[in-house]
Amino acid sequence: MSAIFRILGKGIMVILPFAVVVWLLFFLFGILEGIWILILDMVHFIVKKIANENLDTTLPSIVVSIGLILVMFAIILYIGYKFEKRQNAIFVKLGEWVLSKIPVMGSVYYTIKDLVSMIGGSSKDKYLGVAYVTIGEGEILGFITKEEGEYFWVFCPLTPPTSGLLLRIHKDKLKKSSMSVSDGLKKVVSFGMK
Repeated sequence: MSAIFRILGKGIMVILPFAVVVWLLFFLFGILEGIWILILDMVHFIVKKIANENLDTTLPSIVVSIGLILVMFAIILYIGYKFEKRQNAIFVKLGEWVLSKIPVMGSVYYTIKDLVSMIGGSSKDKYLGVAYVTIGEGEILGFITKEEGEYFWVFCPLTPPTSGLLLRIHKDKLKKSSMSVSDGLKKVVSFGMK
């Protein structure tokens, strides 16, 4: 069972940057709503024809939704399995190449990919740790993202985590923590309760 969750997690980590970029594209161009409405109308039409318009369409739409969720789960699981077997899966490389050619979307994709690998713990060389930044009389939790000479770049998420601050701080002014990224994010999301 843990192998399935491990593979599913890898599949999600591979898909997440692509998914966010695709979501942004759909959001920007308004295509998602049109496609979704078209698909639902087609499914509704097919279900009504099969049921000879005598069947309550609530149940079939629930079945279709569950079916779509299961298909998405299977696709993510398959991609995670392929990625675990071959870290440089050709469809991932092809997708990255296509996204790198789209203006703005390439940089968004690689930023999200780095963030996902930092949170997932697969980029030990890029991620430098959790730290506390002194602000006035208190401290704010931050994630060290880059070392630059005598300075660190630190991202400090705000609560609720819908935005944050990117600070360039001298190494002497930073207090490193032994906390993991996931523990740090839990602390931010839970308003410091966990």
